[in-house]
Order: sequence, then C-alpha cells, then structure tokens
Amino acid sequence: MTAILIVDDTQEHLDALADSVTQYLQAEGVTVLKWMPADGDDASAKFEEYFSTNEIKLVITDYDLTKNGRLGLFGSTIVDWCQRRHVPVGNFSRGQPKMLPSEPSLFEIRVPTRPEVAARYVAEVFRGFVQIRASLEAAWDTFDDLRSPAAVLAKLLNAPTEANQFSLYTTRYGAINSALLDDVMSAVSPNQNQTRALRIGLLTYICGHLLLNAILKYPGPILNKAALAALCAADRQEEERLGDLFQEQKYGGPFRDLDSFYWLSKVSEVINTHAATITPTLNTQDNGEFNRTVVEIMLNATLARDVRCTRCNGKNGGFLCPFTHRVVCLQGNCSIGTNSWVPQGARLCRIEKDFYDEWSPILGM
Repeated sequence: MTAILIVDDTQEHLDALADSVTQYLQAEGVTVLKWMPADGDDASAKFEEYFSTNEIKLVITDYDLTKNGRLGLFGSTIVDWCQRRHVPVGNFSRGQPKMLPSEPSLFEIRVPTRPEVAARYVAEVFRGFVQIRASLEAAWDTFDDLRSPAAVLAKLLNAPTEANQFSLYTTRYGAINSALLDDVMSAVSPNQNQTRALRIGLLTYICGHLLLNAILKYPGPILNKAALAALCAADRQEEERLGDLFQEQKYGGPFRDLDSFYWLSKVSEVINTHAATITPTLNTQDNGEFNRTVVEIMLNATLARDVRCTRCNGKNGGFLCPFTHRVVCLQGNCSIGTNSWVPQGARLCRIEKDFYDEWSPILGM
C-alpha cells in the first residue's frame, strides 16, 4: 500500500501531524504510518521492517528522536537511510529549530514546523512526487534523452524550451549525494526492461528534488508570487492583483499548490506584447520600471512600490533577494549577482548588497 512514514518521539505531536496529513490525503487512499522510536528498539531493523511491508513514498522525521531513551538516533540518520533508498525525506526540528540549518541540501526537504502549515506542506510534497512518477511512467517511451534530468523535467512540464534553463540548476547535484552517481551509472544497462523501474524511481527522485528545492525555490524560469511582484518592481502587497492579471500564465505542474507560481517567459510575453501597443514609446531606465509601467497601464492603476529600499525608493526593482525577500535592482549599491549563493538558473534572484556584505565574510564566500 502507498504510504507516508512519520517519525517523532512525542506521541502528541506524532498523532497530530499524522491525523492532519491523513485528512488532506483521505480521498487518495494513502496510509499514514507512525513510528515513535523508543529505548530498546533496533532502529535500523525497524526502519527496514516499515519499508519491507509498505510502499513508502515519503518519510517525515523530527530531528531529535532521543526523548524516549533512544540515544544517538537523530533525524539525520533517518535522512541518510532514505537517501540511500532514493525515497524523499522531510526533516524538521520542532523543539529546537536552530539545530537544523535554514537551507537544506538539494536532496533533503525542510518541513515547516508550524502545525497549521506542516500537514498541508507534507501532503502537497507527496502529491508532487507521485505526479512526477505517474507522468514518467505514462510518457516513458517518448523520451529522447533519459540522461538529462533537466530535459526530462522540461518535457514533463510541457516546456521543452526551458530545458537549457533548468540545466543551469543541475550543475552540482551529483556532488551533493555521492552515491547518486553510482546509482545513475548502474541504471545504464543494455537490458532496458530490467532497469526501467530503477530509472523511473531514480528520475522521480532527482527531478522532484530539483523542481522543489531549486527551480521553484529560486526564481528563474518559474516565479513565485513574491518574484512576480519583484519583476514588476512592485511591493508584495500587490501579489494578489498581479496574480489575477497573470492568471493564464500560471504554472500548473507538480508542487503547484505550495505557492502561486508563474512562467517567466509567458509573463514577459504578455508584458512585451502590450508594450508594443503603447505610444509614445516608453522611456524607462531599467527592466523593472518598464514592467511596472506597462502593467500599470494594463491595470489602469498605480502599483505600490517596495519603499523599504533606501537606494531608489522602490523605483527600479526587477529582482528578488531570496534571503531578505525584498525587491532589489541592478544598482551596484543595491544588489550582488552571485552563483555561489543561488543556482545559476535563478536569473530573477540577486542578493541584497547589505545582506551580502554582512554575511559573505563570515561564510567565506
């Protein structure tokens, strides 16, 4: 049976999360399993037992699992066991949030700790990976190149022209999970029938994490609602109005309900098409101001600017800092473009200069 395994050392928290996730997925026939490790358990054997008797597609674990005497067992161990199996795993730290870094590795999912959003997030992540696997199985014989997760993902999203942009997010994922490259090589065999299931599982794992933890997280070819506002040099209070305007340009693929997402190419096409009808020709200094001016004409309304920006008072914009979540622009005293902090494909992301100047010496970047 298809299942989600939730691991926690507090019965109350375990039951609450499991019950909430069950409610979100009750119409989809998903079983939510609960495991509360205790002293005396052979954790490794228990983990293997869960997997041998269930078709587990997602694991969610608390970071500290030592409350009931199970000394030495942490969520990082569960994460490692799942990664070896190519099973998506979400980690969180409810009691001591600072025990986990805020930025997870590509193949580790960070689950929100707030109870009101955690269950919905878990359910949407589960649906996203299931959707990717189902799409791979349905279209398997139509793929020309199974060696490129970026190309596979572009085909699954019916966006073949975005393959090159997606590939810019993949430059380092092999090094993040060293065992992954060995698994990829073992999947390359002359006997296609024997390796089909392995390839589908491996590509589901890679494409799912690539989409969830990179492409959707760091705006580039796909924008979240905050990045859409930044593209139009507008304050985040305008997200709903801009979302309504670009409803037909909305992204509808896996993980779509985690936020509101939009295709950059389609949004830009709408703006440029409308700009071509405007006379006289717009006189703007940069792309953000240009986009806002066109959109304001389309809406017949003035968009609020992010006036927290002390450099241009929100006039320029065009980019989003993924760490401060503020609108930034190309001015040298406003933002820094760096591929060491964000993936190369995240072309709508720039780091706010004040934040960069403060933290880059500490991080050695």
